[in-house]
Amino acid sequence: MPPAPGAPLKGTPMTEGRLISRRTFEDPDLERACWLALAQTAGLGTVGCWERIQELGSAQAAWNQWMASPGRGALRPLPEPRVLLERSQREDVRIVTPVDPEYPDRLLDLHDPPLALHVRGGSPLSEPPPDRKTVAIVGSRRATPYGLSFAESLARDLSRQGIRVVSGLARGVDAAAHRGSLRGGGPTLAVLGCGLGIQYPREHRRLRQEIEACGAVVSEYPAQAGPDPWRFPARNRILAALAEAVVVVQAACRSGALITADLAAEIGRDVLAVPGPVGWAQSEGCLQLLAEGAAVVRSAGDVLDALGIHLSPALERAAPLDGPSGEVLTALGCQGARVDALVDQTGRAPGLIAATLVRLEVEGRVRRLPEGIWVKL
Repeated sequence: MPPAPGAPLKGTPMTEGRLISRRTFEDPDLERACWLALAQTAGLGTVGCWERIQELGSAQAAWNQWMASPGRGALRPLPEPRVLLERSQREDVRIVTPVDPEYPDRLLDLHDPPLALHVRGGSPLSEPPPDRKTVAIVGSRRATPYGLSFAESLARDLSRQGIRVVSGLARGVDAAAHRGSLRGGGPTLAVLGCGLGIQYPREHRRLRQEIEACGAVVSEYPAQAGPDPWRFPARNRILAALAEAVVVVQAACRSGALITADLAAEIGRDVLAVPGPVGWAQSEGCLQLLAEGAAVVRSAGDVLDALGIHLSPALERAAPLDGPSGEVLTALGCQGARVDALVDQTGRAPGLIAATLVRLEVEGRVRRLPEGIWVKL
């Protein structure tokens, strides 16, 4: 529930936190517009803006002070705050700032909470009701078929339990997590490392449209900000703060997913990891997290246990199949397989294998990856 007007918001005792008052402003749109303008002001930085706003009491006062400062003329001029806000609204983007009830309180646990979030999609950003939780699922862009299928099935099962899944819409594990959440029927949030006006990655255009239809796509960057490498670690702090728990599915030793996990631990979030075979590059990051004390994830039940949620009977696994369907599922194993490999392993005719895979896909038991590999879900 959002606090009453005038109630202060602050981070947890584990962090410095940020303090801001959600009081009633004489011109709420102008206040929101000034937060947006400050977020796009070169030379101040997020922390510097927060310091000015907290010292002066409002973004409007901070903006007016900045406009009157002697050194401002040497910097690139910005449009008036209201122009920035109106431009976003024309592009069907809503701006959410720390003085808006929709702004997630959890972000205030950060040392540098975003000043303004650009949002497209109908799902609210603020925390779900007390009986619901948010989980971030992150991992390698170069995930194996096993990692992709595990991420998708994990997100699907969590979504069916009322868990909101957030991720970064990157290739690999992120995309699989979003797909799984959508298949589970729940809303999913995608936090981008670029502006909403940039289609990145290009191959996720349709997936992004699906997320916008029943979830939301979020960015702290202006619409045309490109996917520069430095933006993604900054994006990861938002993923970590939005969630009550972060699950790493697959990650190499120097993975952005490990940055997300470290940030999550710093602000008191639960960190969980999916184990993988020793010697796999994609397993090294998760094995490192497990050695450092992260909780192990073997199924959605482990995540629910960490959140203090009892497993619903709806999550119980379906009865094993027999006949061609059972043979195909067994032959897929953990890594999945192509049709020709399934024909060799089962001895069944190619036409029967193809028909069986289509039926299993309709039932939500398998998925075909772009490389032609079929995996279990």
